[in-house]
Amino acid sequence: MNKTKVTVEFSVFGDNFNPDTVTTRLKIHPDEQHYKRDMIPNRNNLYYKETAWCITTGCQESADVNIQLKSMVERLRICKNELIQILGEYHLECSFSIVVEIENHEIPALYLTSLEIAFANDIGAEFDFDYYIYS
Repeated sequence: MNKTKVTVEFSVFGDNFNPDTVTTRLKIHPDEQHYKRDMIPNRNNLYYKETAWCITTGCQESADVNIQLKSMVERLRICKNELIQILGEYHLECSFSIVVEIENHEIPALYLTSLEIAFANDIGAEFDFDYYIYS
């Protein structure tokens, strides 16, 4: 039987920067990176509109979205000041994307604690939520 899954992705994106610089300065290897105008894999003649550097929790069975979000924030907290510098230096934006794949009507707990909200505020991140209901 399939279980509900959650993925949290953190992305840094903008028009003109080298994602390898983010990797070097944050000392975190991305799960994905691409450049503006790179072709999107498996999408006929579609191209990325901006350059991006992304890390993810991967898709995990979960009954509580905050487990994955907290894990991501803790991973980034140690390099928060450097991240803020990079965002300012290269005029970049960042976001947390939370993807919930609902199976068997198992809707996970969805809440943001003051710690995650404060961290996102400190770095100027937005939150994006996507739900996919399968059964």
